[in-house]
Amino acid sequence: MFDFSQLWREDIYPTRGNIHMNSIAKWVSILAHPFVMVAILIAVAGSHSFSNPEILRPVSVVFVIIIAPISILMLVQVRRKRWSNADASSISERPLLLVVILVALTVLLVFLLLQDPHTFLIKGVFVTGLMIAVALICARWVKVSLHLAFAGLACTSLLILDSIVGFSLLPVVPILAWSRVVLDRHRPHELIYGLALGILSGVALAYG
Repeated sequence: MFDFSQLWREDIYPTRGNIHMNSIAKWVSILAHPFVMVAILIAVAGSHSFSNPEILRPVSVVFVIIIAPISILMLVQVRRKRWSNADASSISERPLLLVVILVALTVLLVFLLLQDPHTFLIKGVFVTGLMIAVALICARWVKVSLHLAFAGLACTSLLILDSIVGFSLLPVVPILAWSRVVLDRHRPHELIYGLALGILSGVALAYG
């Protein structure tokens, strides 16, 4: 039986601060994970186009094509000890994660174009794909924070939509940045690059 706690192993990739602060930081990172940000963004944006029951369909499609395969990759890589944790924290681990995300987004984009070419998800998938592509290009030199990128994407686009959820996410961003530093997953400049990339992507999503 696989121990899911190994996904965030800290014995291999050390953390800063005391155990209590590390525990809080870990939960912040989990609760504000990119998967969570994507789900929030889809739910809020979809609520403008669908009734509540209909929102489940786009969320389900994203889960099956994006979230499930990436989660399996994380489980396999951590279980085989190829990654220190599910965040792919080492810069050498990051390209594989980004490539898999990019492939999954491409598959999702093709599926949507064939099945529902008018869905609001298409623009979101395209913009997210560009964001990941930029992160992949930069991966040779810097490990852009995906946590901050997706938080910036969700927060910015929802703020532009004048959603109360966007305003609610504002205080989450600095707390999330703090958690990534405490867990020693990123250096400050990597967080700044990630947030900047997310904000630009959010603007592109809202106005593109």
